[in-house]
Amino acid sequence: MYEDDARAMHVAMLAAASDSAPAVAGALTVPQRRDMYFKVVRAAAFSKPDEAARFESIKQAFDGKECVGLCAFGE
Repeated sequence: MYEDDARAMHVAMLAAASDSAPAVAGALTVPQRRDMYFKVVRAAAFSKPDEAARFESIKQAFDGKECVGLCAFGE
């Protein structure tokens, strides 16, 4: 039962991270985004196949090179 609860929490947290990644990425500087991108790539390497789409959307959010909005304040 605990493993099922932990898995459900993991899936929910991954979904939240995927949904909010564009907003978070927009507030980071380009070097900060790049750092997060590589952390997500490493995490995705150990993920389950059913998590691939979520990790891909997170990677896409942090792979952007444009710096507009909040990002510009950190530069």
